[in-house]
Amino acid sequence: MFVTAITLGILGFAVRALTNLATQDGAKIVDALQGRSWAAAPRPERPVVVRFSSKRMVETPAWQTELSAAA
Repeated sequence: MFVTAITLGILGFAVRALTNLATQDGAKIVDALQGRSWAAAPRPERPVVVRFSSKRMVETPAWQTELSAAA
């Protein structure tokens, strides 16, 4: 009897949460299911600027190779 009451309480909570979701976001959900999602709409994009330097910089090692071979 106690387990039945707990199960009914959990089911009631789930139904209430789904009802709340449907009232708040129902129109968005229906539009998305029909393929008219707001995320799928084309948005204006900013131009992308890519800058790079053609100079290659040679990095010097942080430690001396003679000392690392002795270790």
